[in-house]
Amino acid sequence: MNEYDIMKAMNGVEEQFVSEYTEFTPRKGISIKRVIKTSIIIAAAAAFVIPAGAYVYSEFIHRDNVEHYITGTELIEEQSPDAVKNYVMENNDYRITIDSALSDGHNVMMVLTNDAKTIKGLEIKAWTGGLTETYITYADGSAGPFKTIGQTERPMTGMSGYAYDDYDKSPIGFDRRVSIFSCRDIDLNKDVKIEFFIDVKGRHSAELYYWRRDYPELLKSVIPDFDLDEEITNDLDGMEFITSFAPNVKCVPLYAEDGTEIFMSAFEVFSENGRTLAGENNIIDPWSFFFITNDGEKIPLNFENYNIKSREDCDYVIFGDFIDPDEYQGIEVNGIRYLKQE
Repeated sequence: MNEYDIMKAMNGVEEQFVSEYTEFTPRKGISIKRVIKTSIIIAAAAAFVIPAGAYVYSEFIHRDNVEHYITGTELIEEQSPDAVKNYVMENNDYRITIDSALSDGHNVMMVLTNDAKTIKGLEIKAWTGGLTETYITYADGSAGPFKTIGQTERPMTGMSGYAYDDYDKSPIGFDRRVSIFSCRDIDLNKDVKIEFFIDVKGRHSAELYYWRRDYPELLKSVIPDFDLDEEITNDLDGMEFITSFAPNVKCVPLYAEDGTEIFMSAFEVFSENGRTLAGENNIIDPWSFFFITNDGEKIPLNFENYNIKSREDCDYVIFGDFIDPDEYQGIEVNGIRYLKQE
């Protein structure tokens, strides 16, 4: 049986999808054999997915993907079951699964799985490497949320995330990724709707697409000559997720000797004021980061999947581990200790 026959046999894949691989031109560095191999994997996996939009509580359906970014999936299931999502969104070409959404009230750490279903889906995945733009609104239809840029408020659109993956596992884009959403300026008592956007033609952004739909006057003020009638394609049209950003993990305050306050949660340490953890050199040195257990032991950061940001509006260090903050008295970073107050 050759690759063509395998693709036809797997899960009733349409013959059009099987034959289209000859017409798809991969981006530089992607071999056609890898495209075929990926297509076979897609076809085989399609037989095992859960229905679109279905929730499966208690256990992760993509446990390996969640564990890849944050070890301790059993603890998440036991201590923060609301963080287990398993929510599937899909159209004819593409599938995104929201595997988990951890929130400490400061950031939401969301692990997602990407699956291409057709050759067009492979193009979507290859275009951004599997990262997508998003647009956040309140699910009840009320105005906002808005982010403040300078002196003006703007709708919440953009892209934020990272993906550490094996190239051999992901020859086209990333099979799994993380998106980080800030809780700043969001009413945590309201559910939010997250809409996903990709234009594989590369002509438009989420701002143009959603601002034209909901805030045409704002769009015209930013781009006066923009044609409001111009066609804008969203290749993830209709793919959206309603969730809460309210905290679903433990989070405790920590204090430096000078009274500076930061927060330690099950997946990160966070400073509401930017450049706090970074110190004088504006760098958060991962080699200087230690957890301090209740017994006084110093445990270094997990160097497999940590993620660090130091910005004007906040600092954070994502551990790559799911921890119980009750088991620690604090952390040390750049030689400064931040401890719980007795």
